[in-house]
Amino acid sequence: MQEEIKTRVVCDRCKKVIDGMETISDTPPNPSQTLVDRIRSWGLDEKVIIASGGYYKRKGWKQYMDESEGIVCDECMWKDPTFRNDYPTSPVMTPPKKG
Repeated sequence: MQEEIKTRVVCDRCKKVIDGMETISDTPPNPSQTLVDRIRSWGLDEKVIIASGGYYKRKGWKQYMDESEGIVCDECMWKDPTFRNDYPTSPVMTPPKKG
């Protein structure tokens, strides 16, 4: 089962407060491995965050972050030239307006 929860975080780069969301799941991505086995191997609690919106977390995005950053907002991420090179804009994915 998946569930979306509203979150409020602070961007480690620009220090803005971001109202976003996270999608959590108690269903393991690999059906051949039980949820309990996955949780034990990761050392996590029962719910696993599988996506966030409005910001990027270090896990999965660290190549675009400094060592001291754990959360970076969409606006700051789109200012990163490496990120823009790896994820060019499209009609679905448009970076924030400059200004």
